[in-house]
Amino acid sequence: MKLSKTGYLVLITGIFIVAVASLGFTYAKQIEAQDQLNADIAIAEQRLSNFELKDLSSRKATLDEQAEQIQAELETARDDLCFPIDSIEETDILFEIAKSCNVKLMVLSTSGISPEEMAGVNCVALSFNARAEGKVDDLIEFIIKLNTDFTTGVVKSADMNIPETTDENEVWATTHLQFVVYNHNQGD
Repeated sequence: MKLSKTGYLVLITGIFIVAVASLGFTYAKQIEAQDQLNADIAIAEQRLSNFELKDLSSRKATLDEQAEQIQAELETARDDLCFPIDSIEETDILFEIAKSCNVKLMVLSTSGISPEEMAGVNCVALSFNARAEGKVDDLIEFIIKLNTDFTTGVVKSADMNIPETTDENEVWATTHLQFVVYNHNQGD
């Protein structure tokens, strides 16, 4: 099959038109992509301009200050827990508190020192069991003072036995309580 000059001319013109159309389509897609990228850059620049670095810097400074304050409070709390744990010393304090509240400690025993965790901190705990006698109001004051005068101690339980009486004299009662004194474990 032989093509004439006109056939070649038509064929070459067709190829040229297809090539120009392909280039035009590619160029249009490239311009569309460029416009999309320009729009994305404009949005990013607007967001960046709304982002105040001074606000972030001041917020970081505030958070750093709070972290330092919390760390200082943690150290203070840890220092409060760092006292030598000695059942004789704690027993003396228990008797002093009982005396100040007009309460008599009738029985006092300890189960000894044991490891315990309190609020995620490894501690040692000295547990006491006690039986105290006194007026009801004095016994209540004694229990409250145990919780407040021992910064690292806590009354775990207190059972009060109040006898029934018909006279108008003040009622003497008995309380059985469990009390624990905590100390920070120096091994941490």
